[in-house]
Amino acid sequence: MNKNLLAAMGFVICVLMIICACLAYSDMENKERALKAESELAKLKQDMAAKISSKNFPVPEKKILPNPQPVTVSIPPPAQAVEPPRDDNPTPQDRGRINMEKLKETDPERYAAIVERMNNFTKQMHENSTKQVDFLKKLDTKSMTPEQLDNHNKLIPLVAKNNQLLYEISQNPEGENASNQRRELFDNSHQMRDLLDTERSTVLQQFATQLGYHTDQTAQFEEYIKYVYDMTSSNPFRVGGGGRGGGDNRGQQAQPNRQ
Repeated sequence: MNKNLLAAMGFVICVLMIICACLAYSDMENKERALKAESELAKLKQDMAAKISSKNFPVPEKKILPNPQPVTVSIPPPAQAVEPPRDDNPTPQDRGRINMEKLKETDPERYAAIVERMNNFTKQMHENSTKQVDFLKKLDTKSMTPEQLDNHNKLIPLVAKNNQLLYEISQNPEGENASNQRRELFDNSHQMRDLLDTERSTVLQQFATQLGYHTDQTAQFEEYIKYVYDMTSSNPFRVGGGGRGGGDNRGQQAQPNRQ
């Protein structure tokens, strides 16, 4: 029995020694693997370090922002003056001025001849206007009725103004103010029409008194003179029409008798 026990114990010891040897071998193998792994890891680290040191990796460039450009504010140019709309109904003076400007470009010789005639006509008008001013200023205002005197006082400034305008135009017919002067001359002449008719009646009645006609005959004398003027006029619209304020009955009135 002791022999069997010894044999069993010996067997167990052998098995334990085998197990220990296996464990030792396994442990040695694991250590070798671990050392080998550590060696490879160290070698890998060295290789990586060498590669990193030997290669120059590009450093990202710092982006440089462009300098901010100054903001330019576009200011629109000032609005040009709008040309006034063309008048579709120009006055006779404006139409005449426009026609003369066209003629100056298309036919300078004819334009010069017309301008010369106009200048001569203006000078003649100024001379006649001067005579008219002198004549009206010499009238007897004391014998005028209040209505006749009021008409006379309205007429004198217009006649004097036209005389001054005609003088200025005759001195500088193509001046800058010539167009405005002619327009004012036309407007004044339009206002003078009725005033001149009344002034004519006053003068004829005064003349009749100077000739010796009675007061009740002066109006008849005036009508007869106007009738004679109409009948001897070259204007066909006056002949038989009686002119301003007149009638056909003038021809039926005989010249008043002073007796």
